[in-house]
Amino acid sequence: MVIQFKLSHWRHHHLQKKYSEHRLWAKLTPLVKEWGHANDQELSQAEESIDMQDVRNRSGSWPIIEAAALTETDCERKVQDQFGIEYKKTEDSFVMFEAQLLNPSAVAFLVDIYARSPSTSDNDVPDHIGMCYIYPDNLKQTMGKLQTPITSMKFQPIGKLTVDYLMINPSPQLEMDFS
Repeated sequence: MVIQFKLSHWRHHHLQKKYSEHRLWAKLTPLVKEWGHANDQELSQAEESIDMQDVRNRSGSWPIIEAAALTETDCERKVQDQFGIEYKKTEDSFVMFEAQLLNPSAVAFLVDIYARSPSTSDNDVPDHIGMCYIYPDNLKQTMGKLQTPITSMKFQPIGKLTVDYLMINPSPQLEMDFS
């Protein structure tokens, strides 16, 4: 199964005004329910405290997440960089993430938001300004739109993320011949 997430123009995401002139990045990380839990006893002990940095580092080969900043000049899908993909602030651009999954009901997604001030150089590391979650229960239909709150690293609300999604299911019984 494939799920595509589309982030449209940032003005639709209601981010605090102090970030209006910043360059922004978004990174989508899968959170697989079974990661790191060998049995139910370990799960009950571990569910109270999860190190999010460990979760971010654990996303390895599966599920596969690819991203693209779709603009006139840049429209190639690729595996995300350390800080995700930069969101261009033009009216006709958007960011698309594509996740290849085996069991979508067991995978939630963490969206990390990074920003770089206009006064900093391109070599500076962007600041991690916030994050939000997309839960499998929010993906109720094959396609739709959802909103989720963005919280700062101090757990204060700083905005809302609006995401369009499309779930593409395989059709094994359907035979197609394009020759």
